[in-house]
Amino acid sequence: MTDDDKNNKSVPAALPAQIFFRSKTNVELCAMEGDDKKCRVLASGYSTFHVFHPDGSDVLVQFPSKGILKCDLSLSLSLGENENNKVTTEAFLSNSSRIGYCMYSPKGTYILTWERANSSNTTKDKDGNVMDANGELFQNLKIWNGSTGQYLHGFPLKNLRREQWPPIQWTHDEAYAFHLVTNHVHVYKGQNVFMFKESIRYERKISCEGINSFSVPKKVVAAKVPLDTNANANANANANAGDQPIATYLFTTFVPETKGKPAKLALLRYPDALGSSSGSKPPLASKSFYQAEECKAMWSPRGDAALVLTSTSVDSSGASYYGSSNLYLITAQGDAGPVPMPGNNTDETIHDVAWMPDGNKAPSFAMLSGRMPALGSLHHGGSGQPLFLFGNAHRNTIIWSPHGRFLNLAGFGNLAGGMDFWDRNKFKKIPIFYDPADKPTFGNTAQCAVGYGWSPNSRYFMVSTTSPRMNVDNNVKVFKYNGMQLANLPWENDKYAPDKLLAAEFVPTPHSLFPDRPQTPPPRRPKGQDTTKTTTNEEHNHTPNNNTNNNNIATNGVGGANTNNNNDAKPPSFVKPPGRYVPPAARRAGTGGTTLAERMRKEREGSTMGPTRVNNNNRQAMLSTHNKKRLPVGMSVEAAAAAENNMARSKNALRRERQRLAKQKAEADADAKKKEESRPEPEKVLKKLRKALKQIEALKEKDFETLNDDQKEKLASEDMLFKELKALKL
Repeated sequence: MTDDDKNNKSVPAALPAQIFFRSKTNVELCAMEGDDKKCRVLASGYSTFHVFHPDGSDVLVQFPSKGILKCDLSLSLSLGENENNKVTTEAFLSNSSRIGYCMYSPKGTYILTWERANSSNTTKDKDGNVMDANGELFQNLKIWNGSTGQYLHGFPLKNLRREQWPPIQWTHDEAYAFHLVTNHVHVYKGQNVFMFKESIRYERKISCEGINSFSVPKKVVAAKVPLDTNANANANANANAGDQPIATYLFTTFVPETKGKPAKLALLRYPDALGSSSGSKPPLASKSFYQAEECKAMWSPRGDAALVLTSTSVDSSGASYYGSSNLYLITAQGDAGPVPMPGNNTDETIHDVAWMPDGNKAPSFAMLSGRMPALGSLHHGGSGQPLFLFGNAHRNTIIWSPHGRFLNLAGFGNLAGGMDFWDRNKFKKIPIFYDPADKPTFGNTAQCAVGYGWSPNSRYFMVSTTSPRMNVDNNVKVFKYNGMQLANLPWENDKYAPDKLLAAEFVPTPHSLFPDRPQTPPPRRPKGQDTTKTTTNEEHNHTPNNNTNNNNIATNGVGGANTNNNNDAKPPSFVKPPGRYVPPAARRAGTGGTTLAERMRKEREGSTMGPTRVNNNNRQAMLSTHNKKRLPVGMSVEAAAAAENNMARSKNALRRERQRLAKQKAEADADAKKKEESRPEPEKVLKKLRKALKQIEALKEKDFETLNDDQKEKLASEDMLFKELKALKL
């Protein structure tokens, strides 16, 4: 296979859902669908990280003992035994065992790596520079050929912070490469500029004093942002009438706050709007603010707007132990400002924010903000105004499906693992029908989740528990788009227990290869079935003969519920979520538990919001509803109303008392201020005392008989003046 064939090959449509496993012993690939669901070993040994090719055709895996290996993912899992057992053993990149960071360029033409300096083959000169064995600067930031693995070029980079990776970023079409250096950004032209070492020279140097990080959109769905009329006239002054307009590329720069100066965020456009410091037009948009040590830019799928999340490690107000965060929306139209916080919540903590990934649809983004239970909201991609409120829940993670139709709001990390699956087009939760005779349930739970993600066809959601974050119960679970957990999977989770799984991830594939499928219609209720049955999820999971163990798995294909009620029917291919025990007296629909803890929690969260569509008519009312006063835990509504009536009757008396106290406080403050103003300054008093003592010393030299009464009185006051001088303590 030639290099051109490798670059032009596409992932076969017969493999729509493959999961890549990386354990402490092997690297494997498993298929979720197809007639022959199998797993094959790609490489053996302990690995540290992996990077997928943008089209999912291969994956780079780093082995400390071997280096970077390239594993082909385009081969079918149904090949013969000899071909299926082929394991990659040779390193794709030479001398790559110490590489710590690695990435592909947007089209996979280049590979960028960074490694720490090794004391065994490097030295330091008198200026502290790291030198290689040949006496030249050690180039540990390297660029490789993505097809052949050939080393192309390198740059010296002594230290690298996590927020600065990658220091070299390509545009979405790889027409330009931007390289971050101290106080500058170097721009290299041409897709193949790094293929010829003699011609490597940056085209332009963009000055930005104190720049800490920058960001270039990796994917752009819509057309490039055109130049304005004046820019077109200047840029194309010497061009022919039939030439195409100059392409432009957006990127952001961030300068953190230092020495009392605010942080600065700027949206620039190459090559015409690079800021005044570069001698060109000012930036398209800029924003200055405080409380910003780090910055993370998230680009819209169209590449014409970015959400910028700034954060600090310490909250100066003391309101949060985890620091503070702020969210800004900056667009190519010149708008830059904070994103409106829904619900009028005084706590502006941003738990997560994510763009809807499909650029062919109207741009929008989802956000989780505020104190727990956090408020989920959907915002307009241009103005940032809220469009829909998902309600309050203990959620901190947003995961969109690749087509942008389904949305998972989850509570991972230090939360219990609850998941709510939403249909973005309908603004409703997606129901689960475990039995056509029962009412639907919503959502599911995935405890101890570390890794997660959607399949490229938007039909499956995967959750993994991996080491070293979790050294127990390592496994991979797969759910349908509605939250129904699948059981008969092609791999065995037992072999990864307790701490052998390092990572699991769906192999990326362009979602345009798959149709944007809606929800599957719900199953029909059997004829003659009582439609008034209201079995709850907890009641369904605690029937006498119902086993909720994962061992009770199915033998039929991956899919929906089995509606056959015969005793010879196969068990369903899903796992019913285990529910907590609810006493029979509390199983009436809508009543829930009756424990004191549950009643206290409901009272505490009584002012939380449910799913609500936001428009111009109810936006202000929505804010005031969310900001209503919460009752103390344990106080009934009647008691609160009585207390409010008592307060209303004595309102005038309380107002008069407050006015009297305020007047007394104002008078006391005025007296204290007057005394403070009348008190002389210590420096002036000191000067006056020294002058008087100097005069006394002069009087001592004269004959006492010749002194008048005033001079004798001044001599007698010498001891008193020394006491005052000592009292000043200056």
